[in-house]
Amino acid sequence: MIRILGGERRGKNLIGPSGLEFRPVTSRVKAYVFSFFHRDMPGASVLDLFSGTGSLGLEAVSRGASYCVHVERNPKAIKLLKRNIGACGFEKRVRIVDGDVFSSLTRLRIQGDAFDFIFADPPFKELLREKIVQTVDRNRVLKKNGFLIVEHGFHDPDSLDHGLQLLKQKRFGDSAVTVYGYTGFAS
Repeated sequence: MIRILGGERRGKNLIGPSGLEFRPVTSRVKAYVFSFFHRDMPGASVLDLFSGTGSLGLEAVSRGASYCVHVERNPKAIKLLKRNIGACGFEKRVRIVDGDVFSSLTRLRIQGDAFDFIFADPPFKELLREKIVQTVDRNRVLKKNGFLIVEHGFHDPDSLDHGLQLLKQKRFGDSAVTVYGYTGFAS
């Protein structure tokens, strides 16, 4: 069961996947991520890459983020995402970008968008962690004091060949959550 853990929609169940080829973020991982950033969420701008059910972005909005842009290209996942946004009543605070994450990051830069928080939960088998970090950095869609939070397979490499600093990392079995930013991070 996927649900909102905190904020105005705390306890709200989200519609999960059925036969879709994506894996929703676990409550344990989500609780870990938001334990660090709950004070920074009110008024924040959020980008949720590889959105799937929308669990991370909707959690952020529930906790006070001013808005969230979800990027997803799977038509079945987009349909599910729209249902979850409607069930939470967040239609006015959420926008969906239908398309590939990497080309969408370029479009967002061209539009002048930049975000306080960027969540990325890509398919682990594709080993996209480094490409995500490099593309976010190259397009400057993360604000100077913002954070990029990537959930990835534990063995997904990052050569650190980009301008973001690896600030924090925690392992969860075969996966890990890595936090990047342009500035230091006080836990």
